Amino acid sequence: LFSLPGNITSIMAYASPVPTFWYIFKKKSTECFSALPYVCTLLTVLLGLYYGCIRPNGMLIITINIVGITFEATYLAIFITYATKFSRIKTVKLVLLDLAVFGVAVLLTMLLSHGKLRVMLVGSMCSAVAISMYAAPLSVMRMVIRTKNVEFMPITLSAFLAVNASLWSAYSFFSRDIFIGIPSALGSLLAIAQVLLYLFYRNASK
Repeated sequence: LFSLPGNITSIMAYASPVPTFWYIFKKKSTECFSALPYVCTLLTVLLGLYYGCIRPNGMLIITINIVGITFEATYLAIFITYATKFSRIKTVKLVLLDLAVFGVAVLLTMLLSHGKLRVMLVGSMCSAVAISMYAAPLSVMRMVIRTKNVEFMPITLSAFLAVNASLWSAYSFFSRDIFIGIPSALGSLLAIAQVLLYLFYRNASK
């Protein structure tokens, strides 16, 4: 019931930073935008793809994570192209760390576990990384509180993440998948907090 709407809002969430990266492309500069949310999301969708491959009836999970990988890889390529030298090197290192963590996770779980244990281990990793994805904009939230400026806060992304996480929370309740439910519930709360912070400081700055 909630899986299809969840996938639709996931695609919308992945697509929501398009205006931000169009702005970066036009300005030929990343200015004060952070790559961290997209780096965290890349690792989330990579592990999510693996989880979908080993989980029974995981086709919907596989599909949405392939879409996510495509979006995040594109965003990071644009960011790296127009970032300053320091930011570019930092982002490349983080992307390589993503790939290394993903590779080690696949290798170890394939060699050291099987069946339900493998699903449980990969699901636990997905939960931990998904929470980091939702928490990544917290650094931007600190900047907003400090500067009282919401210009560089990815509000569209936060809004779609709030809706998306809520739908996946509902899906996990009916499918009894705690590995989707735990990060989705926490993600929903974090995303809603980001939206409320944006609304507060947007009005305060007028």
